[in-house]
Amino acid sequence: MAEETKGVLVGHSREDEVDVLKLKELLESQGIAVRDYSVGPDNPDGAEPETLKRVVEECSILVVYLSTETKDHKWIDAMIDCANSLNRRIVGVWAHEREEPCGIPGALEDYHNAVVGWTGNRILDAVSGKIEGFYKPDGSQGSPRDIDRYVCRTEN
Repeated sequence: MAEETKGVLVGHSREDEVDVLKLKELLESQGIAVRDYSVGPDNPDGAEPETLKRVVEECSILVVYLSTETKDHKWIDAMIDCANSLNRRIVGVWAHEREEPCGIPGALEDYHNAVVGWTGNRILDAVSGKIEGFYKPDGSQGSPRDIDRYVCRTEN
């Protein structure tokens, strides 16, 4: 998996640093390069659209840590929109020890490839592309996404 993965960008809220560190350690233990990108007082320019695009371009996968703090974070939505525009894999990971969904950023609802609970193998499988779809924090299948479907036809 590590050879296929250019790098993972973890989108999260500063309030979730302790749990995000565990997530990073899990990914790094599998040889996956992880980039932490925080927008805050020590990096106020990080929220500029050009900076967000550059950071997302450097990674092949965006992982969004899903917590109450992340749900309405405007920079998380901007990262997800950017990752989608660059055709990056987008994975949501429910907060550690969460039993009920807390809600997810609107852009993640629209563009996720996978959303999984806090289980090491499920996280790794979602990042590697072995898992697709929406799963609740307890691991059960969530509701299917309501997306437009198109049929490709070839002209003879």
